[in-house]
Amino acid sequence: MSKPQSTYPLRLPTSVKAEVIRRAKAEGTSFNQFVATAVAEKLAAMKSAEFVLERRDRANYAAFDKIMKRKGGEKPRPEDIYCHECTPLVCKQLRAVPASPVRCS
Repeated sequence: MSKPQSTYPLRLPTSVKAEVIRRAKAEGTSFNQFVATAVAEKLAAMKSAEFVLERRDRANYAAFDKIMKRKGGEKPRPEDIYCHECTPLVCKQLRAVPASPVRCS
């Protein structure tokens, strides 16, 4: 026996519906499956954001600062450093690994 499902009449702008149909077809899924997956992904993203905010509220900044100020370890390697706006490690503007964190503009 399958899990119960609900139906919901969804009104979409024509352009949005056309794009969903196009993308669902490209992925080899049905319109309904595409929309259900998109809604599930959005809910997962919202749940992840809530988790991060909850963890932030429990953060111990004094302990973090103590750990960050401890002696030892090694300095970041050049491949560990990137600009604040670019990911992955290669800066999109410089097309190379920057020597230190920079902000592309």
